[in-house]
Amino acid sequence: MGRNQEEEQTCIFTIIYPRLEIGDISGGVLQVSSEITNIGDADASDVEWSISIDGGILIAGKEAEGTITTLEPGDTEVVINKPVLGLGRVEIIVTASADDVEEATKTVDGFVFFFFVIIT
Repeated sequence: MGRNQEEEQTCIFTIIYPRLEIGDISGGVLQVSSEITNIGDADASDVEWSISIDGGILIAGKEAEGTITTLEPGDTEVVINKPVLGLGRVEIIVTASADDVEEATKTVDGFVFFFFVIIT
């Protein structure tokens, strides 16, 4: 009579997925820029980003948005809101999101002095 004997087996699964991170947010002459990096292990597709500026008196540059077609693992893309014109203390909010990826958001304080944007 034969015996049916099972052996224990172990399988290791690695789940790869994209993950977005907002890097440095910089001011400058007539603009605000920010880095968006894919710190995950898979491509991020159709990455929608926005840069919003709240507060102060803004003549131009209150919001900018766009789409990055593909952001490969380890790649960084710089996005820009320009022109920015105004006066006063502001809050700058950068967001990035893609399908099946957790939204990334970063907020910094700044000051707009006519066409100069200073991050405080």
